[in-house]
Parts: sequence; structure tokens; C-alpha cells
Amino acid sequence: MRTKSYVGFLFMMIVVVAMLSTFAPFSRHIAQAKPSRAETAVTYVGTITGEEDVFVGVGLVGEEATIYICDGQNDQNSVSIAEWFIGPILRSQIEILNESNNRVQASLNGNTGEGTFTFADGSVKTFTVALVEGENAGLFRSEFSFGDSHFLGGWIILSDGSIRGAVLQRATASSPAVLTPASFIDFNTGGEPSDGNLTAIEALPLDTLPAKVSRGEGAEHGTLVMTLPDGTQISGQVVSGAAGQIGEVNRTGDDLIFTFTEITYDVAPMQLPGGLAIGPQTIKLDPSQPSTLTVNLTTGEISRNFHWVLTATDVLYNGQPSIVLGDTASAEVAETTDLGGNIHTIRLLTHWSSTISLDTWAVGGVTLPSGQVLATAEFDGVYTLDFNK
Repeated sequence: MRTKSYVGFLFMMIVVVAMLSTFAPFSRHIAQAKPSRAETAVTYVGTITGEEDVFVGVGLVGEEATIYICDGQNDQNSVSIAEWFIGPILRSQIEILNESNNRVQASLNGNTGEGTFTFADGSVKTFTVALVEGENAGLFRSEFSFGDSHFLGGWIILSDGSIRGAVLQRATASSPAVLTPASFIDFNTGGEPSDGNLTAIEALPLDTLPAKVSRGEGAEHGTLVMTLPDGTQISGQVVSGAAGQIGEVNRTGDDLIFTFTEITYDVAPMQLPGGLAIGPQTIKLDPSQPSTLTVNLTTGEISRNFHWVLTATDVLYNGQPSIVLGDTASAEVAETTDLGGNIHTIRLLTHWSSTISLDTWAVGGVTLPSGQVLATAEFDGVYTLDFNK
């Protein structure tokens, strides 16, 4: 079956969380410890002949092959094919018929391989692949579930960093299958070094530090997704609060340190099953503790030390109207812009999650099941840096 469908940001946040723990053996998730080549499967990646935007990945584990063809591009919001083939290897030859009645035949010869897809509709596509090169290239597969919804995700990363990926929400008795383009997000809690971070930061006039950090009203936005103890997901749009100065940036040795004193997010109401609603909510920095973001100017590594407080209307978390949130997150400097007059902007992309443990909680006087609530969000924000002393 070939499916073309587009869904919103909520679904992508679910994918981010699921990717943390469910990659198949042939994958090498770049945000985790990297095993040696000897501990991983042999992996080939390549493209369809005459269709360079369609990628192919081949993963070999023992005597079993996993082959994936995909053209999903999240930045283009498009996907038309994402097919898996899993079967045996016989004398370096592979022939697999999948559940959609599509067939792949492939032969591997050391560092390269070639093959043919023959689809149920009669169309044929040939391909070539080569052993992966580069630290992050490879084939990645993730299977996960939320409640009664089951998902299968796949990503192919070429040696030049190009990505094709998609997530299939499997069909149920009441809903058809949905195929969605999906980006491969490095949800890295350890601050993976990034040349992109360094390139953007080096454009700033760092010799004129310190600088004031401010943010315009609504200059940062995203979606907050909460997965409840029973597996239900609810979501609300998040927008940054009032404009004004929120901190400063300075340098200590090789570290560029952003110290924040005031960051506020307004969360739109989130609808619960049964007609209940949480919200509106506010997320603020805890003023009793320091909150910093550090960029190492040698490696590009970004680390965070933030402390948040979530306050909701007509909601009691463990008997209180507010609750402290953890901060498991990765951040990326997407770009910087020179506005003139020694004023620059910096755009940060942040992938965030927090697990909230609730012994009791109630909404509008109605007690809800206790347990752990997983909150996730992805923020896109622009900050203004004023280097004028």
C-alpha cells in the first residue's frame, strides 16, 4: 500500500519521544553511545536509479536482511512511499515479498550492492547502495505504541547527511493507516557537539560581551504534548509571554553562558476526555534557582540547566496549583542575524521533555488517575542580543 498523508505537529512530538528507546538492532542512534562497527549490523544506503530523492537502506543482521525504501521529506511535508522488506539472505542474494505484495531482489558484493523493487501495481524501480560512511549515516527503524495506536517509523541517512523518513500509524478497525513524513531528531540529552552551532555563534561580536538578552512577545512558539497515565495524549499551543529583557550572555573561558532570569510561556487550554479541560497554563522559570544555557566555543556542545514551574487554572497537581518540571532537552543554534547597531538575533530550536510524577491530581474538582505524565515540546524561538554596553 502506498499512502500520502500529512498530519500536524502533535504527531511529530510523539515520534520524538518514541525514538528514544525503540530503534531496531541495525540502527545507530546518534544521540546514544555509539557501539563499534563490530557490534552492529552491516548497513548499506543509496538511491533509486533516476530518482535521487528516493532513498534505499539495507541492514544485515546475521542471516536476515531488512530493506527500506522511502521518499519522506519533512521539510517539504511530502511522502509517497515507505515500504519495508524483511527476510533471509541466501548466498549474498536477497528476495523478499512483503505484506503489501511488493517484491525486492538485491545482490551484495562487498562494499556495494544493487537491486530491483517490483511493486504490486507493476511498476519497477532499480537501485544501488554502498556501505555507510560517516558517523551518522545508516538505516533506522522504530516500532512503538500509544494506547491502541501502533506506529512504525523508518529513516535513511546518507553519508552526506541527507535524510528521508516517515512514520506509519497502522490501521485499526475504526481508522485507516496514515503515513506521515518525519524528520530524524537528535534528541540528545548530553549535548552532542555541533559544527552548525559554532558556525552560527562565531558570527556574533563576542569580543564586545556582555550582551543583554531580550525576546519579543510571541517570539517563541511550539506545542506542548502531555501523555497521561492511561496513554491518552492531549496537546496545547505554547507561545512566549510578554516582551522584555530575559537575561544576559557572557563568556567564561571557552564557554558562552546565557543566564536567564525571566522566561514565561503561555499554554492554551488542553482538552481531556469527558469534556474536562486543563488550562490555560503558564510555564515559568523558577526564580529561586539559576537557569543557564552554555555553548562551548571549542566543540559547539550546548548544555542546559533550567528549572521550571507549571501553574494551571483549576488544576491541582499533588494537591497544589503548581508543580516543578524537570528539563531534559537538547538545543540547536539554527541561525544568527546581524540587525546592525551591534544588535543581533539568535534563533534556537529546542527539543524538551519532562516526566511528572503525580500521586494525586484533579481537574475542576474531578480526580484523575495517578501515575506518570510525560510532557514533551519542541520550541522555535528568536532572541535579541544587544552588545551595546
